Amino acid sequence: MKFLCLLVMTLFLFPLQGKAMGLCEIQILTQHSFFVGVNANPGSRPVAFITGGSAGIGKALAFEYAKRGYDLSLSARRADQLDEVAREITEMFPEASVLGTRADVRYEDELLAQSILTRAYLNSVNVVIANAGVAVSGNLSELSEEEFRFQFDVNVFGLRNTIRAVHEDLLENRGKVGLIGSVNGIVAFPNSGAYSASKAAVRAMADSWHGEYAPHGVTVTHILPGFTETEFRQRESHFQNTEARAENDRIPTFLRQPVAVAARKIVNAIESGRRQRILTFHGNFGVFLEKYFPSLAAFFKVKIEAARLRSIEQDSSL
Repeated sequence: MKFLCLLVMTLFLFPLQGKAMGLCEIQILTQHSFFVGVNANPGSRPVAFITGGSAGIGKALAFEYAKRGYDLSLSARRADQLDEVAREITEMFPEASVLGTRADVRYEDELLAQSILTRAYLNSVNVVIANAGVAVSGNLSELSEEEFRFQFDVNVFGLRNTIRAVHEDLLENRGKVGLIGSVNGIVAFPNSGAYSASKAAVRAMADSWHGEYAPHGVTVTHILPGFTETEFRQRESHFQNTEARAENDRIPTFLRQPVAVAARKIVNAIESGRRQRILTFHGNFGVFLEKYFPSLAAFFKVKIEAARLRSIEQDSSL
């Protein structure tokens, strides 16, 4: 296992728990992680464990939890951006401590390493938000098997790996789980088959895990953000052709909610223990239409796809 050395190294970090960790300077723990903060009494503050914390909703959630008095354990694949987020948070909230770990949610051992470091430098986890995700767009004839598997590896197995990494903490603290799904998990549009299927799986896992965790006092909240002002749809893709397709998948500005507003709604929903929260009006309307008027919803989807094809034909004729 490629993270075996990291896991072994963390065993030597537990004696450091409870000691002051420096004065808002980055403490390099291993080549995969760092700590920044001035918390002289680790364990005195609750801890939020967030994946995909380097940008977008994950970053906004980190700021919102820091504002509410939490220490943070953040992970992402982009270590440089994670470093910047940690510095920004501790500058704005000097009392906060941030553990950053470069981790890919597809690999359970990397998240286990993050959880071990979290207990060593902060405390056991009170809130976990499985936020990391990707959107692989394209119709059935375009998407390769590799692309489909990548979509599920991140959005489905990534959530499973995240929750398993902090399972014992959740039981110990009667913690809270936030799973970032999508309205597309209920309302599947043309050219979103892989993405919508992965988010439908998130919805199913949220329902199942609610029943599993409720007897232990752990709440599970399924979040459907709707269109949000982030870089998610324009982010560099794992697949170059998917990136090109995403360039043509832009959402009108007036439909996007500010990411800070989304983060506040998400944290409120998780803190109150809600089963499910759809954040936007149009998201709620789409789910309502799909549930009560499925034929009408299907009609609109066909019209949307027809309009997209006409647009492609017009562009190719220029």
